[in-house]
Amino acid sequence: MGISLITPETFITDLWPDLIATCGSLNMQIVSYENNPENAREILSNLGKDIDIVVGNYSEKTKNYPGCSATYLYYVPLRLAVSKRNPLSQKDSLTWADLDGHTVWLNSTSWIDDITQIKEEILDNHPKVKIEEFPFFDVQIFNKIVGSNDVLVGVDAWEPIHPLVTMKPMEWKYISPMCIYHNEQPSETVQYVLDKAV
Repeated sequence: MGISLITPETFITDLWPDLIATCGSLNMQIVSYENNPENAREILSNLGKDIDIVVGNYSEKTKNYPGCSATYLYYVPLRLAVSKRNPLSQKDSLTWADLDGHTVWLNSTSWIDDITQIKEEILDNHPKVKIEEFPFFDVQIFNKIVGSNDVLVGVDAWEPIHPLVTMKPMEWKYISPMCIYHNEQPSETVQYVLDKAV
C-alpha cells in the first residue's frame, strides 16, 4: 500500500480488523512516497508492480493512466485547514461570513470536483473572500497556512500532517469521494482487499 502525507493509511483504518480476522495470512507492506506530480503519475501508471493500492480522493482524471482503476469507498466532507494561531480555529464551525477578508487556498488542478464548485461559488457569491491557487498538494502548503491567516480546503485525514493545523467544518455541502486506486487487473490478494472494502 502506497502512502504519503496526503494519502495516509488512515483512510481505510476501519478495514484492518476485518481483514486480519478473515485472512490472517494477509501481508500488508506500507510503501512511503513523496507526494509530487511525477511520483503520482509513476505510481498510478504502474499499480501492481511496486505498489498495489493507494487510497485517495477519486477523480475521473485517473482514466488518463492506462491500467489504473478505482474502487469507490465513501464520501467525506470537505473541511477547512486552519492554523491553530488563526482566530477562526476557536470556532466550532465556519460560515462564508467568517471567511470575509481571508484567502482560501484551492488546488488549481484539483482532482476533487467539488473544489472547482467552491471556486465558482467564491467568484460568484463571495467577493470579500480571496482565492489562492496552487498546482499540487504537499507539506509546504500546510506550512504556508500555519504562517498566515489563510485557510485550505481539505479533508479531516490531513489534520495530523502539521501539529499547528486543525480541520474545521464549514457550513456547506461540498464533499469528496474516496477510493482505492489499483491495477485494472488486480491480483487475488488485492481483489480480496477490494471486496472487503466495499
